[in-house]
Amino acid sequence: MATQQAQIEVLLAQNRSLESKLAKASQSVHNSTQQPQPPAAAKRKATTSTETLQSEEDMTARIIEMVNASVAEALRTTVQTTVVNAVRAAVTEAFATVDSRLTNIETRFSNMEATVNNTVAGLEALRTATDTSFAVIKQSMARAPAITRNRVTSHSSTQHSEPTTASSNAPAAASWPAPT
Repeated sequence: MATQQAQIEVLLAQNRSLESKLAKASQSVHNSTQQPQPPAAAKRKATTSTETLQSEEDMTARIIEMVNASVAEALRTTVQTTVVNAVRAAVTEAFATVDSRLTNIETRFSNMEATVNNTVAGLEALRTATDTSFAVIKQSMARAPAITRNRVTSHSSTQHSEPTTASSNAPAAASWPAPT
């Protein structure tokens, strides 16, 4: 890009130099036509000056076209490079943003997976504890009738047997609600 800028500046300097030469040639032609000369010599000099002036103008026009073409090409290349660099930067930034978001999503999924694994482990521990508790309760219940039988047997053998009546075991009438 710096090289293109330098080329443009060189071409512009050449253009200014040629414009200066053209201005001097025009002034020279103008001055020569102002001085009185013999008609044939003046005509010959005017023709030569006009041809020189036309040649200088043609050369200047070609140089201007060349400078314009070079400047246009340099601008086109500069714009193209600028656009390509801007698009490249935008795409790179977009990919970086997408990559960052994907990394965040991966982290979230990893955290969710760890939470699910911890929850499953907790539920398995709870199931094991529940199974153990039920087994203990089941064993206790399986032994309970034997213990109750043993108590009843040992309790009845140590006490006197007294006759019981149905009325002695019944609750007092006042404690029951009256039928409606």
